[in-house]
Formats: sequence, structure tokens, C-alpha cells
Amino acid sequence: MKTYSEFNEGILSLLTKKGRDKQAKVSRRLKGVRKTRDKDEADWKAWQNAKSKSAGMGGTKADADRVKELEKLPYVKARIKKMRDKQNAQSKAGQSRN
Repeated sequence: MKTYSEFNEGILSLLTKKGRDKQAKVSRRLKGVRKTRDKDEADWKAWQNAKSKSAGMGGTKADADRVKELEKLPYVKARIKKMRDKQNAQSKAGQSRN
């Protein structure tokens, strides 16, 4: 637990130029992390939408090409692998019960 003097120093550091610069640096880094995470999430959603469209009766070649294009992205590839590994583990667990 922080003592009163440490807490007081934390508040005062925001009032100093050095403290404001440090806080601005942290904010910029977090903004970059959020931007990257949001882009990754948007690509994942795009892959899911393209996958469902290409699997349907009205699926086009463009949808299939978009799926292949998105599957090449490393973070989408990792999430697909994780999803498939989880499904395989569940199916193996279900087979061992029978």
C-alpha cells in the first residue's frame, strides 16, 4: 500500500513538466496499442464475414479470395489456429467420453 508521501508525490509529478511528459509518453504508447488491437480485431471480423459469405450459396470468387488474403495475416492466422486447436480438443474430449 502506498504511503501518504508516495501518493502525494504521484499527484505532484503530474503537475511537473517531467511528470506530464512521462504521462504523455505512456498515453501515446497506449494509443498505439489500442489502434493495433482495433485493426487486428477489424481484420478478424472481416475474415469471419468473408468466410461465411464464401461458404453460402451466393458466395463469390471475390469472397473466397478475400478469405485467403486475410488468412495470410499473422494475427488472423494465429487466431484461426487457436480456434481450430480448441475445436479439436473439444472433439477429442467428446470422443474419449463415448
